[in-house]
Amino acid sequence: MGCLILLILTSMQKVLLLLLFNIFLVNAQNVLIDTTISLNELLEVHLFEGCIEVSKVSSFINGSQSGLSSFGTFTKSDSAFPFENGIILSTGDANYAGNSVVNQNLNQGTSDWGSDPDLDPYLSTNSFNATSVEFDIVSATNFIEFQYILASEEYLQVDYICNNEDVFALLIKEANSSQPYTNIATIGADNVLFSPGNIHPQIFGFCESENESYFDDYSIGDTNFDGRTVTNTSVAEVIPNTLYHVKLIIADGFDENFDSAVFLKTTTIEPYLDLGEDIIKCSNSVNLNANFQDEISSAIYDWYLNDELISANSGAEYIATESGNYSVKVEVSLNNIECELQDSINVTLTTEQSIGAISDFVVCESNGDEIEVFDLTIKNAEVIAAAPIADYTLSYHYSLEDAIANENTITTSIENNTNPQIVYVRLESESDCLAYSPINLVVNSKPALPELNPFIVCDNDSDRNEFTLLDIPIEMNLPFWI
Repeated sequence: MGCLILLILTSMQKVLLLLLFNIFLVNAQNVLIDTTISLNELLEVHLFEGCIEVSKVSSFINGSQSGLSSFGTFTKSDSAFPFENGIILSTGDANYAGNSVVNQNLNQGTSDWGSDPDLDPYLSTNSFNATSVEFDIVSATNFIEFQYILASEEYLQVDYICNNEDVFALLIKEANSSQPYTNIATIGADNVLFSPGNIHPQIFGFCESENESYFDDYSIGDTNFDGRTVTNTSVAEVIPNTLYHVKLIIADGFDENFDSAVFLKTTTIEPYLDLGEDIIKCSNSVNLNANFQDEISSAIYDWYLNDELISANSGAEYIATESGNYSVKVEVSLNNIECELQDSINVTLTTEQSIGAISDFVVCESNGDEIEVFDLTIKNAEVIAAAPIADYTLSYHYSLEDAIANENTITTSIENNTNPQIVYVRLESESDCLAYSPINLVVNSKPALPELNPFIVCDNDSDRNEFTLLDIPIEMNLPFWI
């Protein structure tokens, strides 16, 4: 019934939407926001951690034009907010986004608080109340990742949410480049702007849903906004140790009404260093590789064996020649910061390896003495299939001691002298890796023929020639080998 009234009594949009979306404030803690942090500390300390360096921080457009603090840091405190901490950029006073509960609309900032000209090419309308921060950045990785949530007071304003209004943009390009920025805060293959107007469920009677999977919910309660998106992740592919310029911009679109804010998570950026899974190998040596990033020429590698330094200031590769726990520490130097990475791996080097069981070599005796000739080469394919893939030299021996010593080799065939008799196969690879396995030589005796009663029939067909068709009954229980 509420939806029907909404279609007829459009003058009651606000009241009916409040009822429709159940925006009663949740009795929960809000995020805590601090706007006393300096701009440099905001971005150099609270936006990133790890092997990344931020410099030349500036903000030419922000809430100071209207006497407001439109950026700061946040912590989740006792709330259920998805991020532990990070920074907030707002189109109003950032303090009103959290801290204590605010019941009235968040609608601050005047029309003389303008926008960032680098945002305008992405919009089809004018923008106001922009908070724009920019900085240079250099990373030890080949990517820079941003995780963020966009919250807005537009989510319960029908005339606003059904149109592309407030927007967040994340612009990046190589520093000192004449190339245009790339906005990586977009949605889908069509690169739709990250805006409340592009992310919402269906508003009955006004507009269909748009990119609803990016929408979280209305009035969740850990901020003072009427709705927000889910966490979105944007990744910029970069050249390691190369300077880039970044702009983070949030602005009101069309007019200065109804605030929005973006919450950016403090993100750890570190190169991926992985020596791999533990190694058990039948070999005299194995190559270890810690080359996490080819482009970082300044990386210094220190290799350790069982916590003892074995190679200092060396390269990314190391040849392990004995078993033990190997670890590597890598120091990466950027312009003004250093970071350290490390990983470890257990290496077991052996000269012998195990292979799968070899089936018995079974033949039937021919003369009743349980002694037969065995052509051992018949088992070659099975032996090789049971071993790890490699090129092997095979030999057969009378005992395990002979196989280990590589003595008393059986040429190709053997006549057994016991039943069963065990012989041993020796496998040797080109890397001097050895394996041994027993094979049972088994001679099966001929089965004894049972005494059978005569089966007598009459030649009663028309041609009395002592030949006739026999119908042998099943109940005679003939032996299986007949």
